[in-house]
This record gives sequence, structure tokens and C-alpha cells, in this order.
Amino acid sequence: MESEDRIPLRKAKFTVQQALAYHNLQRSFKGLGPLSINEVARLSNVSPTTVHRTMRSEDDPKAATALSLDLATRLCSVLRCEISDLITVEEVEGVYLDSIDKKNEAN
Repeated sequence: MESEDRIPLRKAKFTVQQALAYHNLQRSFKGLGPLSINEVARLSNVSPTTVHRTMRSEDDPKAATALSLDLATRLCSVLRCEISDLITVEEVEGVYLDSIDKKNEAN
């Protein structure tokens, strides 16, 4: 397969923690105190565990592996942010989709 036909792998990462930090920074400019993770969970009407899991590092086995549109909508509403503030996408250097498919076929 020619290199121009190969599709590089792009990996999504949660950045909910940064969105919360930015929201709290904006609150501090208004003289308001920061929101805790538990307060975000209460305001968004979801379990605190769910919010905590979205903020764990990707190598943590308890980290969330998916973000539903419902949860993203709730977090965006509470944190007054865009969905792009909750998730970023980075290209994984040297890894291509076709190489992942071959690994899965071997198992």
C-alpha cells in the first residue's frame, strides 16, 4: 500500500479536566469560587463517579473510554464550553489504520 493511501491513526483524548479548570478561572474573574467535581456532577445531574472517570488519565484502568452525547451535552451546559473543549484529537505518529486491522486479524 502506498504511503499516501495510508490513513494515520488519530486518537481522541478527554480534556474535561482542562475545561473545568478554564471554567473555574472564568468564575474567579467574576469573584466566584471554583466548582468541584462533585458540584459539576450535581449540576449536570450525573453520578460523581462518572465525572471523575472522564477526568482520569488515559492509562488509568478506571478512566472512561467513551463519552456519550448526553453526558457531553450536560458537561458543556454546566461548564459553558464547546464539545471540542471536552475532547481533543491527536495524530499518533507512525501508526496507521491498516496496521491496526492486521493486528486484530492475527488474534
